Amino acid sequence: MKRIKILLAVILISLLVFSLAACSLFNGNDNDEKNGTTNGEDVDGSKNDGKNENENVDESQDGGENENENVNNGVSDNGDGQISDGEGSGVKRILVAYFSATGTTERIARFIESEVNADLYEIQPSKPYSSADLNYNSSSSRVSRENADDSVRPEIANVRTDMNKYDIIFIGYPIWFGKAPKIIYTFIESYDFSGKTIIPFCASASSGIGASATNLARCSSGATWLAGQRFSSGATKNTVVNWLNGLDY
Repeated sequence: MKRIKILLAVILISLLVFSLAACSLFNGNDNDEKNGTTNGEDVDGSKNDGKNENENVDESQDGGENENENVNNGVSDNGDGQISDGEGSGVKRILVAYFSATGTTERIARFIESEVNADLYEIQPSKPYSSADLNYNSSSSRVSRENADDSVRPEIANVRTDMNKYDIIFIGYPIWFGKAPKIIYTFIESYDFSGKTIIPFCASASSGIGASATNLARCSSGATWLAGQRFSSGATKNTVVNWLNGLDY
């Protein structure tokens, strides 16, 4: 009887140990399944993060487009006499046209050309001016006779045929007797400047620009004339650049 009790006790203990082992095994599988589910949520979360990353990429692309728009909206030099107008409506072409008898106006014109990267055009008379022609103190000199006759229009040797392609035209000349030389009148009256912006500038030892630009403007119609500027014979490039920076064209 005692042996039977011992045997039953051993069996009960064995059953208890087996039962505990089975419960432990079952609970372990449940945790793995739960962990697997949690991992699955993490994967979905990663997918969501991926979508967010894509959205961020799209925003970055939008930002890139905005940068390009800002670049296009700014005034930018494109070379070959071209400049962006800063309003997205295209490129404006610039010409610096000048007449220079002694080289002073030419120097200013070249400063402007290099700064705005414009095309350069020297207005050359068919009959060049000699030193005697430029003798302002002689009433019989060529410049004195031209100044006295308002109908004089000296012929231009190198007439341009592509003026229509320019939107902005700088016009430079020396001051003779407080006026622009008559060859500049020839230039102004030879073309239709309608819709164009004209910016006059002059060079002189002492005289100001006076009414020279106003008189020239009366010879053209349909153009927008900006205020002109007079430069001394010793004007530096910085002086010219400062003037250009203050223009609104």
